[in-house]
Amino acid sequence: MTLKSFALILCCGLLLASCEKLNALRATSSNIDNEFVTTAKGIHVSAAMKKSRDWTHYFKALYPAMMHCLKAHPAQPAWATRVTPLRGGKAEIRMQGANGRILDCKIDQKGTSPESLTDAYALDFEQPAFFPIAHGKPQAHECLAFEEVEKGWLYETIGWIAHHTCTPPWQAGEDHLIYDLDREEGPVIEQVLPGLPEEGVKILAYVTSRINTSCDRGQCALTTALGLGKQCGDRHVEAISQGFGGFDSSQCVYNPDGATKIIWADDLILKRLAKDEWEVSGNITRADDRGHTKLPLKETYRVGDTGEIVMESSTMDDWQKF
Repeated sequence: MTLKSFALILCCGLLLASCEKLNALRATSSNIDNEFVTTAKGIHVSAAMKKSRDWTHYFKALYPAMMHCLKAHPAQPAWATRVTPLRGGKAEIRMQGANGRILDCKIDQKGTSPESLTDAYALDFEQPAFFPIAHGKPQAHECLAFEEVEKGWLYETIGWIAHHTCTPPWQAGEDHLIYDLDREEGPVIEQVLPGLPEEGVKILAYVTSRINTSCDRGQCALTTALGLGKQCGDRHVEAISQGFGGFDSSQCVYNPDGATKIIWADDLILKRLAKDEWEVSGNITRADDRGHTKLPLKETYRVGDTGEIVMESSTMDDWQKF
């Protein structure tokens, strides 16, 4: 065998080994337990990250803590909706799981296990979000611009940073149709929900505790879209209780579509009147043994300094009494 032949065989062998390694990497890169995915070494910091004034400026330093938090979410795959560096080398990651549940994860930036996981009730899209490779690239959206994050000498994709390009929708004075029973694509207009403040989520949780929003097998469309789980379940009731003091689970109503006594929403509009004032309006249908009655709905709510919510007025009188 000539030296040239030996060198050619060696090069082919090295190339084959590299290809096998690459295929193995690609086969496991979507696994959140894969060390390649969870460590920061080798991440390529883009020019946009270096120039940014948000948390992505520190992306490489915050990445391991963020991934350990995402890994701790009970419903995989999860993605980060907000990343906040804290004093003392800590960080707080707000994340949403595959089941819609939103959690705040507090963790040491150099740690591997979360210090605490607590329920949250709003996505808070004020900062860039991060979708790891395990989640898959999110669908294109007119208000999101995606930046691919790459790692290693092969420039493997490990996720996407989503930058918000539209003005936050929940400004005072704007009407937002959030539910329309006759809408062909589905009754919930999910495009307006991102960025909804936590008090808005809790107000809608209270509204849905009294009014059917396309319910079947324990699930209701609007409650589910808000990430509150089953209708009148623990998470739904907890969200209401945090906002409305004294709320009891027995006050929450679940009536599946087709029940003989039921109140359902035909359409719902949510409006922020001022910083601490909200309005829910629309139309509802009340059904009982006397037939169907369509009624207009209008309710106003005020949010106190400590986050407590008070319903100041409502057109629904004795709604639960048939």
